[in-house]
Amino acid sequence: QIQNLAIEKGKDEALLRVFVPATVAEGTYTLYLQGQGQVSYQKNLKRLERATAAQTAATADLKVATDAAAAAKTAVDNSTKELAAAVAAQTVAQQKTDASKKALADAQNAEKVAVAAKVTSDKAAAAARTKLDEAVKAVEAAKAASEKDKENAELTKQLAAAQKIQVDAQSAFDVAQKAATDAAANVEKAQKATAAATEVATSTAKMLTDAQAVVVAATESKKKTDETKTQADARVKAQTAAKTAADNEHKAATAYSKAANVNVFAPSTPIVISVRKGAFTLTAAGGGDLKQGQQVDIKVTLKREKDFFGPVTVGLEVPPGTKGLSAAPVTIAADQTEAVLKVTAAADATEGDIANLVVRGTTDWNGLLSADQAVKLKVVK
Repeated sequence: QIQNLAIEKGKDEALLRVFVPATVAEGTYTLYLQGQGQVSYQKNLKRLERATAAQTAATADLKVATDAAAAAKTAVDNSTKELAAAVAAQTVAQQKTDASKKALADAQNAEKVAVAAKVTSDKAAAAARTKLDEAVKAVEAAKAASEKDKENAELTKQLAAAQKIQVDAQSAFDVAQKAATDAAANVEKAQKATAAATEVATSTAKMLTDAQAVVVAATESKKKTDETKTQADARVKAQTAAKTAADNEHKAATAYSKAANVNVFAPSTPIVISVRKGAFTLTAAGGGDLKQGQQVDIKVTLKREKDFFGPVTVGLEVPPGTKGLSAAPVTIAADQTEAVLKVTAAADATEGDIANLVVRGTTDWNGLLSADQAVKLKVVK
């Protein structure tokens, strides 16, 4: 008879007692023990390793793609701002160019008016000069005639008239000459204004050309950054899909290879037991609760078979791992059938029910023979 036994976790041995009933026939018996335990087992770890590596790589690739997309977006935002600024600058340059063109046209028109006024003034001055010269000659002629005939009142009167005409001609010439001088000054001023307006128009025209070139460059840059962002977004989409696939595969591989307990059966090495005719049997009385530091008696009764008359030594067989429990062996003489084992529990004796505790009797009867009797004992404080 063998009782099933569990070896505790963390231990690698236990005591298993085999009881041979008196009805078992003599002979040699070979026994095997079968051990059963649960072992953690994972399936297809290579798949999980591959899935983990692929997931790690996909995560890294997605981060690279995401960072590139963020940089592309920043570049698009910057190029958009730069293009807007370039367009605004071009608008300002266009407005300045239009204004400078109008100012130049106005200056050129003013110069034409001034030149025309100068031509008119010059003609008027020339005519006044001619009249003045004629008046001077008339005075000289009248004066010569009057001097020849001083008594001639008519000639004197003509001289006075000629002199008055000269004075009037001189006055008219002075006015015409001043108008011609003013007209010349106005032409010079208008020419300077035209030159200044031309310079401004040239400058604003260059400004507009430069601004237009900046707009063209900014437009091209914006086009390139837009293309780069489109490509980056496409990579993010592709890497996101790859990451999702890798995550799904990793999840599936993890579920498939999840550790599970598997029952494992292992046979022992052979156990050979030689069964011979028993010479005696034992019974035991007593035991029960035993306090640490105290003692309890176990009465052992011996029953001999009809062919056996010898002495039997009885003792307490303490299971391995049990400490602080002892009893001195006692020999039952050939003419005796009883003995008392005094079982002592030390102060640090193992507490609780002591499993597989037996009283064992041994004797020499055509070889060493033994018989066991189980004893119930519980160590308490």
